[in-house]
Amino acid sequence: MADYTGFHINFVSTWYPRLCGIATFTEHTARALDLYEDDISEIKIHPIDKYGLTYHFPIRRKHIIQQMDSSSWIDAAEMIIGRYHRKKPRGIKTVSILEHEYGLDGNGRDNNYNEIARRLQEAGVPNIVVLHTLLQNPDDYQRRVIQEFGENCDSLVIITPSCKEILKTVYGINENKIVHIPHGVPEPAKRMGSRDAREKWGLENRLIVSTIGLISEGKGIEYGIRGFSKFLQEIEPRYKDKLLYLVVGETHPEVLEKHGDSYWRKLYETAEDEGLNPVEVTENRKLDFPKNGVVFLRKYLMIDDYIELVKASHTTLLPYLNPEQVSSGNLAYSIGLETPVVASRFRYALDMFSDEQGRPDGSGVLVGSKSADEVARGLRKVFENLTEIGTKAYIKGAALRWSVVGKQYVNLLYDVALKPSEIERAKIHFIEEGS
Repeated sequence: MADYTGFHINFVSTWYPRLCGIATFTEHTARALDLYEDDISEIKIHPIDKYGLTYHFPIRRKHIIQQMDSSSWIDAAEMIIGRYHRKKPRGIKTVSILEHEYGLDGNGRDNNYNEIARRLQEAGVPNIVVLHTLLQNPDDYQRRVIQEFGENCDSLVIITPSCKEILKTVYGINENKIVHIPHGVPEPAKRMGSRDAREKWGLENRLIVSTIGLISEGKGIEYGIRGFSKFLQEIEPRYKDKLLYLVVGETHPEVLEKHGDSYWRKLYETAEDEGLNPVEVTENRKLDFPKNGVVFLRKYLMIDDYIELVKASHTTLLPYLNPEQVSSGNLAYSIGLETPVVASRFRYALDMFSDEQGRPDGSGVLVGSKSADEVARGLRKVFENLTEIGTKAYIKGAALRWSVVGKQYVNLLYDVALKPSEIERAKIHFIEEGS
C-alpha cells in the first residue's frame, strides 16, 4: 500500500437547499476542513432529502439519501465502502462523518444512521458521529440509538462539554470514544463593521434586539416579544423609540409541513397585543421603520446577510424552550461576532457562558425560560453592560474560529484512521514536502 496521502471525507447530513441548521453546520465544517489541503484529499456529501429538492455540483444524484427509504441509506453506506477500497491502495484514508439528529432518521424513529455505521465498521471504514441532540432523560428508542453508536462508531463528537458526563452515566458510552469539538464561529475577516451594517440595513438610528434563524415554537419568541415590551416599559422614555426587536427567518420546513404559518400569526398577534406596532417584510430591503417596535423579516438569510444583521444587532435574544438543547449556531456566531447574547438556560448556553469550574463567566446573560419578566431583566442587564459582555464574548470566540475547529477535526481524523506509526510517517512526509 502507498504511503498516507490524505483523507477522503464522506458526510451524511442535510445540505443546502434543504433549510436546516445541521446543513449550515455541515457546510461550514466542510469549509473548515478544506483549509487543511495537505490533509484533506476530497470531500463528498450524501445529503438527506425529504422534499425532492435539486442539489447542485458537486453532489451527484446517486449520492442523495431519500430520508424515508431505508435502502437509500444502505446504498450510501455501500458507496462509501466502495470508495474506501478504491482509494486504500493509493494511501488515501476514507472516513465517514455522520451528522446525527433523530428527526432526520427516516420517520424520526428509525435507526438508519446506525445501519450505516454498522456496515462501515464491519468493512473497516472509520466513522465519526456528531451528536446534535443528546437527551438526559431519553426514551428506550433514543437510548438504544446512542448506545449502538457507542458500539458501531470510532468516535462520538459532542458540541458542548457537559454532554460527556451524560454519555457516560446515562448511556454507558466508553469515555475514550467521546470527543468534544465546539461549534465554530466566523473568522475575523474584513467584513462589514457594526455601524456600516446598521447603515446598510437602514437601522443606524435604532438599538436592535434580534432573534434570527428558522422559526418554530421551540424558539420561544412569543416570550421574547412580551419581555421586550416589558423592558420598554421600564426604561427612560428617550430610548423607547430607538429600540427595535428584529425577528428574522422562515418557518422551519418541518413545522410548515405540519402546521403551516400558524406560529408566525401567533407572533404577529402577540406583538400587536403588546402595542408594539409590528410590520412584516418578505424581501431584503432597508428596515427603516421608525414607528414600529417589532419588524418581522420573513426570509431565510444567506450567510453574508446573516452575519451583517448579527453585527448590526446590539444583542441577540434566544429565549429557547428546550433546556436540553446542546447546540446553537445563532449563539456561537453571535459570540464570534462580538454581539452580546441574552439566552434562556438551555444546556449549550449554560456551558458557553461558564468557566471551567462551571461558574458564570460574564460572557453572556442567562435568563429563565417562558418568562417575560426574566427576558426584560436580561435585556436591561445586557444594555447596561454592552461593552464588557461583548468583549468577553469576543475573547471566548477567538478559540472557536472555524479554522481552529477544523484543525480539531483533522486531528480526530488522524486518531480514528491511522495507526501511531502511520501518523509519524505522515508527519515526516509533509515535513519533507514543505522543506
